[in-house]
Formats: sequence, C-alpha cells, structure tokens
Amino acid sequence: MLVTWKIQSVFSNAYKCNSSIIEWNDIRTRTALFTELALGRKLIPFERQMFLFPRVCEVCKIDDQKILKNCDRCLCVSYCSDFHQTQDTQHADKCSLLKLCKKLDTSVNDLTYLSYLDEILSLHCSFTSKLENMEELFKKCSFPTEKNNVQIQKILCSELVSCPLTLLYFLQHIERQYCIKDELIVHIVGASNLECGVAKVWNIIPHWLNKVHKLHIVFIGPNVVHKENTFSSCYTNGKENKIKVELEFHKTLYHNYIQSEGHTHPQIIVAFNCGLHEYEGSSNDTWKSTLPCFFKLPDLHIIITSYTKSEAVKDRDILMSFSDKADILFDCIDNPFSSNRPHRDWDNIRSDVFFINRYASVVHVN
Repeated sequence: MLVTWKIQSVFSNAYKCNSSIIEWNDIRTRTALFTELALGRKLIPFERQMFLFPRVCEVCKIDDQKILKNCDRCLCVSYCSDFHQTQDTQHADKCSLLKLCKKLDTSVNDLTYLSYLDEILSLHCSFTSKLENMEELFKKCSFPTEKNNVQIQKILCSELVSCPLTLLYFLQHIERQYCIKDELIVHIVGASNLECGVAKVWNIIPHWLNKVHKLHIVFIGPNVVHKENTFSSCYTNGKENKIKVELEFHKTLYHNYIQSEGHTHPQIIVAFNCGLHEYEGSSNDTWKSTLPCFFKLPDLHIIITSYTKSEAVKDRDILMSFSDKADILFDCIDNPFSSNRPHRDWDNIRSDVFFINRYASVVHVN
C-alpha cells in the first residue's frame, strides 16, 4: 500500500481531509477495502479496528506517532499537542463512556455473566406485573462480586438479553390490544450472532406470556450462525402448563426464504438494529426486495430497532414507504430494554458510542 500510494504511512495523508467527517470515513473504509483486496480475504475484527480506529490526532488527523499522546483516561483518542487536546472540548463528555468501552472490551471473554441467565429466566415468579425496563429486572438479580465488577457483569448481561426482552416488552403491549394466538410465530429478519449466539435466552419470553403455549422463532438472514433446529420446553409459574419453544435457523435472505418450501407465516416480524437506511439507493441494498414481503402478510406486527434516534427516524420512514395500510403503534421510542453496553462508533457522524436496540418502532399491518 505504501509503495502503490507513494506514502510514508497508511494514514499520512489523513490530515488533508480538512475536518470533513464524511471524507475521513471514506479514507478509512477505502483503506480497509484495499487491504482486503490485497490479502484476498476479509479482515478479522481486530484487523478492521486498526483501520477504523487508527492512532491519529483527534483534531487534525496527523499520524506522526512520535508526537502523538493518548488521552490518559480512556486511551481511545490521541492528540498531536496540548493545544489540540484543549481544543477538543467535546471529548470530556464522551471520555467516561469510551473508558467504559475499553473496560468492557477487555472483560467480554470473562463469561461469568452467562451464569446469571438461569436466574433471569426464573425471575418471572418475583413479579406481579409486566416488566417495564432493564433496571427493574436487574434489581431482582444477585450479581456476586468475586470475579468482576458488578457494573460490568450487568452491562454485559444486558446485551445478552436485550433482543428477547425487547420483543417481550412489545409483545406484552400488543397482547393488551390485539389477540395473540395460542401458537405464536416470530420471524427475526437480518439475524446474526447477536440474536443466535445463545439460544437459551429466548426461553425468557414464554415465561411471561400467559396465553402462548407454543413459541416458534425463525432466524433468517445471510449472517445467521448456522445451527440445527433446537427444541426446548419450559413451565410458567410452576404450573403444569407446558410451553414449547422451537428455534429454526435459515442462512438466506428473507425474500428467498418466504418463497421456499416449508416457510411459515408469522404474526410478528422483528429486525434488530436493522439499518434500513444504510444501503438505500445502492446496489447492496437487499432490504428493497425484502420489505415488500412484510406487507403482503395480513394482521402482522413489525418491530424494528436502531442505534440512534436519527437512524430510527430514517429506518421508520423507509419501512412506511412500502405501505399506506400500516399504523404506527410506537414511533422511534427510547427502548427500555436497550443494551446498556456502549460500543465505539467509528462513524463519527453519529456519535463516539452507540447502544444496541437503543430506539424502536412498532407497526401494525391491517
């Protein structure tokens, strides 16, 4: 790359972007793409981070490693001079979150938090009403402090359960206004390891839904972690009322799945962190073929989540552009079961951090 581009270091020309965030984003993504083409393979996560979070001055983008100094609190940003560090007045508000990101990233391989899942699954016995938010749930949990900070354990656990609890939260509201059948079929579209990684978390839902006796969840998307279909059973409130949970996995695009033999018709479709706006108008936009399929199904509820409020508005507008027969039940609301884990955001147009499932909308198709 240095020879081809005739540069001293990979980001030696970054200072020329003249504080344009869009241009700075373009430089990083082009450099990562060029590397993948040269290597003949996709970059693995830590390699990609080398290009998306390079060590350059936060203000002027100079990459002279000899003069750069890191912020000694978060270690996530660098400056070429004390003057530029003082000039970056916005960093003070984000520094603590970036520091937390680092702490979480270095703690995530400590899987202690997974051991609290069984306790969370049984917590329905401790509540007399519906769940309202993540904080309320964790107040009932006991998180031992021997191995790791309690705050870290709760934050990592919140990301593990955010998807099923988000679905549960809106199901409970839908259940009050609309008839939920004895057998509930849910399609999770654009699924990835976030939704499929720990199948057990989806057993949370039937514990809290009194009317449902069979829950069938279908994970569909090109990034689905391929698994054999799994079947499990649980009991609600200790009664001999058996609830069957079926999980089904399909590594394909939704508009292909819906035309395949043996496909199911859902009452609920969910797209977590959907990013409908991200590829709009490009040749890589597969949503334009998928979204019309949503509105061909009668009496359907669609739930979408997004990282930020501005993205949630764009995603909602794109979804609604495919139908004039749908009603918005929840409009870009602050999701009470958003993950509490901040992630570093390389796309500084949004923010320095983002949260999974932060905002949500729910649409009813008549």
